[in-house]
Amino acid sequence: MKNIEESGLEESERNAPSYRIISPEKLLSHLEPMKEQLKKRRPQKCLTILEELEDFSIPENMRQHMNELKQSIKKYQLKAALNQLENLSSIYGNSGS
Repeated sequence: MKNIEESGLEESERNAPSYRIISPEKLLSHLEPMKEQLKKRRPQKCLTILEELEDFSIPENMRQHMNELKQSIKKYQLKAALNQLENLSSIYGNSGS
């Protein structure tokens, strides 16, 4: 059995949380319920949905969009958040079609 020094991992890598990778399609399916919550002006429910996704590794090309979406919701800019969510769906949702 290898000890910590022989394993080849740095201390930070051994203690880093193991994130599950999520595909853009799965991510969008998790975000879909947010559209209705944004239309009903329920930002807390949207933030709850986003918190559930924190255990996943968001694809690199979607991270900026996700950060902007989260900031809009936190600032109660719900129309902007809805537009961002619809843009995410149109950009990344058609990749499998």
